[in-house]
Amino acid sequence: MAYNTLRGTVNFSNSDTGSIESMVDNYSNQTIAGNKTFSGQLSASSITTDAGSITPPAITSITNEANNRVLISSGDGEAYASADLTFGNSTLTASYYSGSAVGLTGLEIGGNNVNGELSASHLYLGDGMRSDSERLSITAANGITVGASGVGVDLSSDGGLALTGSQIRVNPYDATNKASMSNSDSFIISDSDSSNVTKKATLSTLATYMQDNLTFAAPGGLDNQIQYRSSGNFAGNSSLTFDGTDTLTTVNVTASGHVSSSFFMGDGSGLTNVSAALVPAGVDTNVQFNSGSTFSGSSNLNFNYAAGTPVLQITGDLSASNDFAVGRDSLFGRDTTVIGDIISYGNVSASLNISASNFYGSGQELTDLPIGNYTANRLVFCGASTNTLDAFSGLTWANPTLSVPGTVSATNVSSSGGLNATSLGVSGSATISGSLRAKSLFTTVHNFANAGLAAYYIPFMSTVEATTPTYLDHMIAPANGRLVKAFARLSGDQSGSVIVDVHATSAAQETIQGSDNKERVTVTINHANTTYTFATSGSQHFTEGDIVGIRIDPLAASDNVNVTCVWEYDFTNT
Repeated sequence: MAYNTLRGTVNFSNSDTGSIESMVDNYSNQTIAGNKTFSGQLSASSITTDAGSITPPAITSITNEANNRVLISSGDGEAYASADLTFGNSTLTASYYSGSAVGLTGLEIGGNNVNGELSASHLYLGDGMRSDSERLSITAANGITVGASGVGVDLSSDGGLALTGSQIRVNPYDATNKASMSNSDSFIISDSDSSNVTKKATLSTLATYMQDNLTFAAPGGLDNQIQYRSSGNFAGNSSLTFDGTDTLTTVNVTASGHVSSSFFMGDGSGLTNVSAALVPAGVDTNVQFNSGSTFSGSSNLNFNYAAGTPVLQITGDLSASNDFAVGRDSLFGRDTTVIGDIISYGNVSASLNISASNFYGSGQELTDLPIGNYTANRLVFCGASTNTLDAFSGLTWANPTLSVPGTVSATNVSSSGGLNATSLGVSGSATISGSLRAKSLFTTVHNFANAGLAAYYIPFMSTVEATTPTYLDHMIAPANGRLVKAFARLSGDQSGSVIVDVHATSAAQETIQGSDNKERVTVTINHANTTYTFATSGSQHFTEGDIVGIRIDPLAASDNVNVTCVWEYDFTNT
């Protein structure tokens, strides 16, 4: 047997015969022409293909994989998928989102879709929406109010609109009343010619429509004829007319009762129960008069028509309710009483007294006129006794000053040099070129909320009330004065007595704590959200410069409170 021994490296050629020449080594460069199947693990420092080097994959294992599920890395070369997170047809689907919502669209904000708070800065805001301190808020526009209770409509108190129930309706009772109408005034209509669209029309348009389209009953007959009904229409007749002033004309008047008048005129031949031949009573020249429904005459009342100048002779008193005109001299043998005026175009003389309730004309020729309490510059007026003149020490005229100690009542009062008075009442208008100093009324308004049971001081120019007062709970009095009354409206039910105290002090202290209680008013409040009046009786509660406050002692929680105070300031000496 012969052996061949080789030393060194032996290279086997490529062969598919299964001979040693077809073996793969681990140290030389080899080319494999066919497919090689490795039943075990293939290990190499690197594997290179025509597409490049093959590197180990980042994910070596996937748990719970299924179609369209999104892979989630575990951070250790492995990944898992969840049925709650999928992506398909450009849609990412998940049962829950967290983090910023920037870029999301079609996001449903409601129910349990968002857990926690979603900042408004992460939302796309449409018209009327805004971000207020990261909170989604509604922007109020003209006529719209936004508050704690929601979005509402800002209704004018006299705009003609009112909130009835849950709907806004036109309400004429909330509009300003107009005393007289104008042609250009407008009113609301429902246009039946345009699907009942709401439109407006003017009074001029309404008047034209009524004249052109409506039929009005016209008066019958001619001018001045009185109207009566005839077959459902107006009619007139020349036998029944009225001249427009004081005369009614007709042919016959028939009455089942009496026909009475202060004056009858015309032919009385048709009258019955009237004596056809009247025989005068008395003697010649006696003036006839009614005495027991019959004619009568008296020698005390005569008319001498035969005298050169006809004379009416009266023996006794002469009384007249209207004018009494005499064209010649008159001689009266007894006292003469005149209810109306005596007008004389000549002189009136008397040997005794002439008396009257009023005398008119110049009295410069009168002498010895009695004036009581006469002193220079005093004004003269009618005295307390009948037919006397008097003067008063306080009522004087020292040019150019008129001094009146009491009240002046006049339709017009004008003064160029000033007007000083303890009280002044003006029913019309007043024009003042200088200054007016008087007692004046002013109001302050206080709105706040208090849920406690302890007494508290109401705020001034603030909404912060306090059981222990601060500088926000009082004001400085601009003049001497008082609290006239306070109107209080509490939303909290009291059902009992509520106390209002007026406090004031001039002490050098920061608040009204411990100040004097100038007056206390107690009122029973039985209803919430109802205005009650706390009226005071004191003439003065504070002096100029004092700090003044109001203290309320409720029976129960006040809740929302509205208070209006009416103050009286005395500026007469300011």
